[in-house]
Amino acid sequence: MNLGCSQLLGVRSSCVGHHSSPSAACSLPFWYSLGTLAYSVYLIGNCYPLGQSVRTFIGNLVCVNSLNILIVDDSAVLRRSLRNSLQQQPEWIICGEAENGRQGIDKALQLHPNVIVIDLIMPVMNGIEAARVLKRLLPSTPLVMFTTFTDAFLCKEALAAGVDALIPKSEGAEPLIQSIKALASSVPPASAA
Repeated sequence: MNLGCSQLLGVRSSCVGHHSSPSAACSLPFWYSLGTLAYSVYLIGNCYPLGQSVRTFIGNLVCVNSLNILIVDDSAVLRRSLRNSLQQQPEWIICGEAENGRQGIDKALQLHPNVIVIDLIMPVMNGIEAARVLKRLLPSTPLVMFTTFTDAFLCKEALAAGVDALIPKSEGAEPLIQSIKALASSVPPASAA
């Protein structure tokens, strides 16, 4: 069952709306445990337009001990599909998305994901160029290239750039999930980062 923000927070539905600031929100009951407080703040962050930096902080509070995955692909439809497929795994969180290699590098430096799923052909900066930079900046973060193109030359170039696994998009999400599981078993959880 999918509850609305007002039901999850236990506040009147008239309190949840288009407030311009968190101070305009209704008062909430006092929470005794940090976990419940963090979850409550997370819910408020999703109900009110608090700003990206606060939402990132709130998201990081909730994502402790999870496998945080960054998706870098120029197709919004594919990113949404991957998000839906990958988040079916217990404790897997899509911590961010980017539509090109340059944005992917910026998001990776901001979010410090445990695994990055990256496409090969993208505007601004392609996946191989981005992989080279990412491996230099975040050498312990596994890179999984999920691409339509899998000829021998591109596979060789991707592996030389630091890609840990190359999965053809034609095989669907299951081989990608298995590859991420294998790579993630050697990656410390987000709380240890």
